[in-house]
Amino acid sequence: MNELNLDANIKANILIVDDQENNLIAMRQTLDSLNATIFLAHSGMEALQLLTEHEFAIILLDIQMPGMDGFETAQLIRKNKRTENLPIVFVTAINRERVKEVKGFNIGEVDFLFKPVDPYILQSKVQIFLDLYYQKNYQKHVKQELSNVRTELEKTQKKMQHLQIGLDDHNGSNYDK
Repeated sequence: MNELNLDANIKANILIVDDQENNLIAMRQTLDSLNATIFLAHSGMEALQLLTEHEFAIILLDIQMPGMDGFETAQLIRKNKRTENLPIVFVTAINRERVKEVKGFNIGEVDFLFKPVDPYILQSKVQIFLDLYYQKNYQKHVKQELSNVRTELEKTQKKMQHLQIGLDDHNGSNYDK
């Protein structure tokens, strides 16, 4: 699969959240070939803790989990300023219940994957989000570089103005003599 990593120093993180160990293992194995670090969480609470410690390009979030389900977890993610725009893809074994889909879209998730997940579709969807993440970080890097160049240019212009003023003063004093 063709991957875009415009800044080789940045390696994206993927968060997979599922209470079933076999699902975590299967998704990790499917995504291992991508240029990303994969984090696993067995619950919504564990996912929220990882979100305080790391930046993620995408979250694959199971809906049906004991305790805090995927929708509750997503709502808490959306309430945090740092993670409010983080792409969330719900992963579910539910048979495409329209009510749950509408509920999911209302809290801002991006997509649904239905179990059993097709490995090719999973890898393709995640790669798209990784590409977007890399592009966003590259744009941020380019903006910073442009800002640095602009600052240096402004400093150089000020130095040149001071030199010109000094030169004018020097030339003017030569005419006075």
